[in-house]
Amino acid sequence: QAYPQTKFVLMVADPETWFASYVRLYEETLDSVHSIAGKISRSLRGQGSLTTESDSEVDPVMHQCGAVNYWGCGFDDPARRYDPEVKARCLESFNHHMARVQRVIPADRLLVFNFSDGWPPLANFLNRTIPDEEFPYTDHFT
Repeated sequence: QAYPQTKFVLMVADPETWFASYVRLYEETLDSVHSIAGKISRSLRGQGSLTTESDSEVDPVMHQCGAVNYWGCGFDDPARRYDPEVKARCLESFNHHMARVQRVIPADRLLVFNFSDGWPPLANFLNRTIPDEEFPYTDHFT
C-alpha cells in the first residue's frame, strides 16, 4: 500500500521441477559456498570476521532465506533433502505461497510469468518496448 505503483512478477514453476532444481542447486553449487556467504553476511553486520569463525557455522539469515527453511524444505541439510515428509511439506508450502501471492497482490499489479513466454508478456506488463534481442533464458538446473 505504501507503493501503489509497484508491480510484481511471480515466476511460474512446476513444484516437482522446482524442488528437484533447488536440490541440484544446493548439491552442485551452494554447499561449497554456503558457509563463505554466511561468514560475509555476519562480518558485514559486525557479528564476526571472515577469518575466525568456523566454516560449519551457518548465518541465520542465510539459513532461513537461502535454504527455504521457512517453508520447511531444509535444502541446506543433505540428510533432509530426500526425506519424503520434508519434501511433501516443502511442496505444500510452495503451492501455498504461489496461491497466496496471486490472492494478495491485485491482478493489475501482478504478472504470473513463465520464462518460456519470452519478452512479450514481461515488456507489456512493464509498459516497455519488446527488445529485438533474444530473451536471455537459461535454466542450468533442468
